[in-house]
Amino acid sequence: MKIVLLLALLALSVATYEFDYLIMPMFVASGQPKSSSRCHIPPGVAPVSLHGLWPTDWHSHGPNTCPGDAYDDSKIQDLAAALKRFWPTYMENPTEQFHEHEWTKHGTCAALAKVGNAANGIITDQHSYFSWALTFLENMDPMGILAKDNIVPGRHGKSFPYSDIVNALHYGTGHLISINCHGAHGKTKTLIGMTACFDKELNQIDCPLGKVQGDASSCGKSVQILPNPTN
Repeated sequence: MKIVLLLALLALSVATYEFDYLIMPMFVASGQPKSSSRCHIPPGVAPVSLHGLWPTDWHSHGPNTCPGDAYDDSKIQDLAAALKRFWPTYMENPTEQFHEHEWTKHGTCAALAKVGNAANGIITDQHSYFSWALTFLENMDPMGILAKDNIVPGRHGKSFPYSDIVNALHYGTGHLISINCHGAHGKTKTLIGMTACFDKELNQIDCPLGKVQGDASSCGKSVQILPNPTN
């Protein structure tokens, strides 16, 4: 009886760390002060920066906080310049606390699963977690994709159809990307974030339609993209 119970608990423990795909939520820097009075724009931040890379099941953001190495800032010192530009915090807490949170809550699960493959790279530890996401975002260049369709940041009052933004990102990357916005009811909404999705081999995939539609509800038909004040 004890053996059966132990096996059941072990199976439950393993299942806790299972997931279906990964999401990469990203911040649009210029929209952050619009989304919270606590937000500020860090100096030198890129127009689009990382929130994280999260193993996720189809119904929720999980698993979380998997077995793995404790966060060690010294292991990513060679990434310091890239992290400052492409993965800062917009809140009052130190950036190192933000990185520790993302690794402890999400990165440990990606490393435990050893997501990726030989062609795309494999996440096995803290350094590969941060470096892989940084490299993907830099290569993706979402604002560059939008600019090719003449969707460029403008002043207050300049807006674009929601569908034009999503379609430009879709055709520019080859996959459906979710965007989310912030703003008062009845007002033109401001673009504050994007999300790309990946399978366990780190191939980019279409984000689930339910997520795309859910995020779309925050945007309305017309979206403005504010200029990045640090550039």
